[in-house]
Amino acid sequence: MIPLLATSDMEAAVALLAKQCPRVIVRARYECQPAIRLRVKALDVKLHYCRWSPPNLSVPDDEWRQHGGVLIHFTEHEPEVAHDVKLICECPWSLKQLSVLTTYTSLATVVYRPPTWKSHLERMEMRWPSEQACREFYSAPDQLKPQGWKSSFMRRAVFGMGFTSANVRFQLIPRVEPEDRSLLALYRHICELPAVDGIHSSTRAELWKSVPGWRLQLNALVRCGSVERKADAISYANAPKPDFTGIEKRRQDNFKTFTAMREAVDAAPELTVKSLRALCRVRRAQARPSAVPARRATAARADDKAG
Repeated sequence: MIPLLATSDMEAAVALLAKQCPRVIVRARYECQPAIRLRVKALDVKLHYCRWSPPNLSVPDDEWRQHGGVLIHFTEHEPEVAHDVKLICECPWSLKQLSVLTTYTSLATVVYRPPTWKSHLERMEMRWPSEQACREFYSAPDQLKPQGWKSSFMRRAVFGMGFTSANVRFQLIPRVEPEDRSLLALYRHICELPAVDGIHSSTRAELWKSVPGWRLQLNALVRCGSVERKADAISYANAPKPDFTGIEKRRQDNFKTFTAMREAVDAAPELTVKSLRALCRVRRAQARPSAVPARRATAARADDKAG
């Protein structure tokens, strides 16, 4: 695994990395609420940004590709480009996720260490609700079950991922064509969906088959006002019977994996100029071919000739 460092000051970390490393990527994606965000406007560093490209790619700008620097991205899709250091502004949920996020990292990973893990633990409670909470949700009348995006974690825990894809219908009202031409395909597809009282509806699975990368595009359409999104319509008619024992086991397993991740960040050395230079020395030593085997081979050949 790539060496792990920690920092309690994201802005200072970006400034340090910009001076010490040719190519840096900053992952500024957040799930916790409230999130501790990187204060981009407070940085006295030239930043490069990823642009979104269908179906699900984060593409660095051309200047960063040629000259390096600090590249920042906000999407869930990682830029698939080699770089020296990655700064992760919000701690991942597991060491496995950390490994995936640093596939193209060569020198070190820096993870922000928050002053308290309260927001992360609250998010874990939401992502992996307890068996008791799931039983209460399942036994409640359909019309009294919680709505909104927060309840999506509960539905996933109780009924599985497949339920959301097939039984939750987006309620969408197209307003005006977007100026961004890359969003036109999804906008026109929404206009062609079946409509009742001007509201067009579709499941997640249907959107995925028609327009790859629909999620980011839909969020962009809503932000720019091209599409209005109403509360999702949820049907529990064909909901499978939950496995409450499995729900509790998955919850415990995920809390254990996050605890291991949190302990790794707490125990990681602090990001400093000294720690970075030490890692650079190690990398140079590993890249340099050893002279000892070469000397031994030369001595062996000399012995053979003498014999």
